[in-house]
Amino acid sequence: MSGERHLRRKAEILAILRRAGYSEQTLQALDAELPDPVDIDRDGNLLLRHGITLDTVIDRMGGSP
Repeated sequence: MSGERHLRRKAEILAILRRAGYSEQTLQALDAELPDPVDIDRDGNLLLRHGITLDTVIDRMGGSP
């Protein structure tokens, strides 16, 4: 492992989830709970609690994993 962190701006994460069709209620909860920046590895469990995985986001956006 290189120890590289997977950081993304919270606004970027929320914008992607909004485009993927997640509810405004889910987005508001994540906005309140997620730190900025979001470390995908560290904060993945928080996203998972809301049913959000990379595969589900890709699927909701019409792609395939």
